[in-house]
Amino acid sequence: MCPDAEVLDRAVACAHKIATLPRRAVEDTKRVINMHLERSILATIDHALAAEDRSVTSPELRANLDRLLARRDKETEAGLVNRWKTYLSSDRAAFGSSKSSVSTRVGGKKRAPFS
Repeated sequence: MCPDAEVLDRAVACAHKIATLPRRAVEDTKRVINMHLERSILATIDHALAAEDRSVTSPELRANLDRLLARRDKETEAGLVNRWKTYLSSDRAAFGSSKSSVSTRVGGKKRAPFS
């Protein structure tokens, strides 16, 4: 453990120290550590996946998701309603609709913009 301000300096010093060690010894040590991690993962992965499946398919999670989605939908709907009210009560050109530049072709004929 070390203070946050010293972390980078200590990590660089550690890296320099490791770089001075015999290459083969460093590689073998890394291999042993990785083997240990692999065995730990293999010993627990089945349980971890089963627990995750139970969690993801739980009624509690479904209820939380439904609550969050309902809140999001309510906020989105409120935002759209407010935007529409603002649009109707303001200068519509500010929202990108300019009546003078809009024209539509229907059945091959040029039609006047909506008014």
